[in-house]
Amino acid sequence: MLKPAGTLLLIAEVYKGADALESRLCEKQTPITGMHMLTVDEHRELLTSAAFADVQIDALPAKGWITARGRK
Repeated sequence: MLKPAGTLLLIAEVYKGADALESRLCEKQTPITGMHMLTVDEHRELLTSAAFADVQIDALPAKGWITARGRK
């Protein structure tokens, strides 16, 4: 549950499409682990479709890091 005008922050060390070795290895193992990885655009769409406003995505492809923020 999020307070009115609250902010959700998602932080991940790997995401689909990142250049980092860790991200590529995780992508390769997703069928085995059952993990679901999202691209930058899929993170944006996820928050937007859940009615979050002011969605901001910051990604560092070389490190494989991503943050996604949205306000309710």
